Amino acid sequence: MAADPSQYTSGGSLSLCHHKGKKTLVACDQCHRHKLKCSPRSQGCARCHRLGIQCTSSRPIKRRGRRPTRQTPPLIPPQLSEHPLMHLIILYWTVFAICRF
Repeated sequence: MAADPSQYTSGGSLSLCHHKGKKTLVACDQCHRHKLKCSPRSQGCARCHRLGIQCTSSRPIKRRGRRPTRQTPPLIPPQLSEHPLMHLIILYWTVFAICRF
């Protein structure tokens, strides 16, 4: 079975590279509401232009990727960590936690 000639590059080998277009970061309100692909243009997206409605984007941009890590507060408040018997309290709770399992 022969491959489609449009799949060949000028060098004669089969083109395996599929380039995706740029992804729209934020869809306009209408496209988002109807869960449709938004194609932004300088005067509004193609769908809004075709329907003759104003193209608006009032939703905030969602960040992608990992959330920043939160700084966890210390387990022992600073004023208690200075207590002269704190090392005994920590030892007691450590032994108590180990013995429970």
